[in-house]
Amino acid sequence: MSLRATHLLMMIVSAVVTIGAIAACTAHRRRSSVARWYYVAGAAAWGISVALKFILAGALFYALERRYGEHLPLPLDMAASGLLTSVTECGLVALWVRRSRVARATEAEAVAFGLGFGLFEDAAAALLVLVTTGFALVAGVLDDTLPLHAPITFLHERVIVVPIHALCCVLVVDAVQRRRARSFVAAFVLKGAVDAIPLEGALREWIVQSAYLSLGMFASVVLLLRFRRGLLGSSVSSVVEVQQRADP
Repeated sequence: MSLRATHLLMMIVSAVVTIGAIAACTAHRRRSSVARWYYVAGAAAWGISVALKFILAGALFYALERRYGEHLPLPLDMAASGLLTSVTECGLVALWVRRSRVARATEAEAVAFGLGFGLFEDAAAALLVLVTTGFALVAGVLDDTLPLHAPITFLHERVIVVPIHALCCVLVVDAVQRRRARSFVAAFVLKGAVDAIPLEGALREWIVQSAYLSLGMFASVVLLLRFRRGLLGSSVSSVVEVQQRADP
């Protein structure tokens, strides 16, 4: 496949991701009947936390590069990237949750908050790639370092991060509501693990994508188990309530 074809496919995949993010959010809202506000709150939390992360990243990596040189040792680079994401996307989100009505959210509303966070990131990232790739094609300035597998890995990563973001947000909400440190620690570790995965050729691509897939599948399974437990809990509560009403 030619370089131009790879760029065209990248644009198509980016458009699909953008449309898919909007469709997924709409479908979940119709199915769950959760107020639109929770999705918007999740998207806003992502925007604020990522903006803060970029600001802190500039200061942090400037200081690290002055101390260790332009090419940081891989373990240090991984630790710094992971901790930076955990602090901003878990710590700041926890503060956001505490000071908003998300602190009183149900499980379904917490999931909607997390989907707003993750799907907005997908849409924003895909739109950025769509615009920059489109300009490159029009201007005839193609990125000759773009690998042939880039469209596939981009799609894979965009799909995988959604359940991770959703689960982390659910865990942060749970930590705030029930004052459970372990829920916050779990979200902190999971977010840090995702962003600690090195990019730009530090590891072989199949290792990077396998790591993403493993974390995404783990998050999906945990979310599914929580969802099924929530349904079971709701069913038991409904049965008890009916029995209580039936008792004289």
